[in-house]
Amino acid sequence: MVRLKNRSAVHFGHVFDYTANTISSTGGGEGNIEIQDSQLPPLITSLLPRLLPNYIPETPDQLTINRYDQQAGDHIPLHVDTHSMCTDWLLSLSVNAPTVMTFTRDGGGEGRDDGSSKWKHLVHLPPRSALLLRGESRYQWRHAIAQTSLDVVPLRGSGNTCRLALSPRARAQSTSITSSSIRYSFTLRKVTPPGYQCRCPYPQLCDVSGKGVSKIFY
Repeated sequence: MVRLKNRSAVHFGHVFDYTANTISSTGGGEGNIEIQDSQLPPLITSLLPRLLPNYIPETPDQLTINRYDQQAGDHIPLHVDTHSMCTDWLLSLSVNAPTVMTFTRDGGGEGRDDGSSKWKHLVHLPPRSALLLRGESRYQWRHAIAQTSLDVVPLRGSGNTCRLALSPRARAQSTSITSSSIRYSFTLRKVTPPGYQCRCPYPQLCDVSGKGVSKIFY
C-alpha cells in the first residue's frame, strides 16, 4: 500500500488520479499511486457470483483498497465520486473494524426540522457489511469518514441511519459511541469508456452538466 495524505491505498484494474478525482489507466504523476495489478485479485473475483446480479448489475473492473487507522487520524473528506469516471453504482465492503459514514446533500430532504440548508445522515458500517451507492446516493449525496477516534452510531432498533436533523435530545436517545480502529474498505467500480460523459438527472454535482467535481480527497 502507498501512504496518501489521509489514509493508505492500493488499486487494481485501474488507478485513481487524485489530482483530478478521476480514474486513470496508468497512474503515476503528482497525487497518483501506481496500479498494483491490471486484474482484480482472486479474493474479490471469488465473491462476484454472490454479488451478481442481485447487488451489482455488471462485472466490476476497478478495485480500491483503503486502510484507515482512525486512531491516527485517517479519514476521507466529503466528496462525490466524479460522475463520468464510472457507471451509476459503486459497492464498498468493510473489513476488520466498524466505522460511521457521513452523507450530506444540499437543498433539504425527508425528515429535516432544523432549518438548515443541508441534509446529513450517519450510516453505521459494521465489519463484513456492504455499502451500495446507486442513483441518487451515488450522484447527489456527498460522503465522508470523519477524522475522529470515536464514532457515534445508531443503537439497535433505531435503524442503520441516524438523522442529524433530529433534535440533540433525540440524537442522544438513538445513538451510542464506539472507539474506532484499523479498517479496510474494498470498493468496486465499473470504469466508463474513454470520452464518456455523464447524462444523469442530478446536475448539482455533475462534472458534465453541473458545477463539476474538483475536490481532492486523498
